[in-house]
Amino acid sequence: MKRDYTLPDGTVIEVNAKKETIPDIDVSKMSEQELENHCVELFSKFGWDVRKEEIVKLEKGSFRADLVIGDGGRDYGFVEVVSSSTPEGMIKKKESIECIMDACKPDVCILTNGTVFDIFYKGEYTGTQEVPPTPEDLRRTNRLLAYAKAFKELRSEE
Repeated sequence: MKRDYTLPDGTVIEVNAKKETIPDIDVSKMSEQELENHCVELFSKFGWDVRKEEIVKLEKGSFRADLVIGDGGRDYGFVEVVSSSTPEGMIKKKESIECIMDACKPDVCILTNGTVFDIFYKGEYTGTQEVPPTPEDLRRTNRLLAYAKAFKELRSEE
């Protein structure tokens, strides 16, 4: 199934979504180790090399990110940072989105909660885009990562 997704700058991404079999998991009830293992497993399915030493604490204004993708809501969850100035595959755990955005000043930040994407562009909230669920849709986390991967590949071609 293919779907077009329009980024805040007007760029249209065609995402070839494939159904995965990962069950829905409530990450809020996971321990630190369980959450870390869950993140590594999810990102590895998309070919992203996520290693323990890449999970770091972000300091305020420490770097600029091209893209931040988050799952789990504004108050709790994890993000994947895509940046030309930092190692790929960084994960920030159990941190508010405000703190994450303050630390890496992303050009684009996409968060998801269920079927609604919250999109921030250059620090400004630009609204939401609803993705109605269908039996053919990816599950919540995998759908988000598919969009993120498409955006990452698009950026690498520039």
